Amino acid sequence: FPRGVVREPKDASQVETTLSRYSEAALQSPRGGLLLSVVGGKLSEGINFSDALCRCVVVVGLPYADRSDPLLQEKLKLVADPHDYYRSLCL
Repeated sequence: FPRGVVREPKDASQVETTLSRYSEAALQSPRGGLLLSVVGGKLSEGINFSDALCRCVVVVGLPYADRSDPLLQEKLKLVADPHDYYRSLCL
């Protein structure tokens, strides 16, 4: 990724390092920083971005539930329209 663009880590142990890199880019770079994250991912809850650390939030897409989840598979067997129910989970 270009300088100033930070992606959510796959490993939870790297979250602090990722947030430090993003903070540095956002506060010290004249162009700011960009933090890419996944809805429901490691950076989706419990983090407060105040002042210059967050000027805009853009949601590009919503993730679908994991179709291989046994609980979801059982629910899909019980609803009248499984496809419609599955689609509605991400809304």
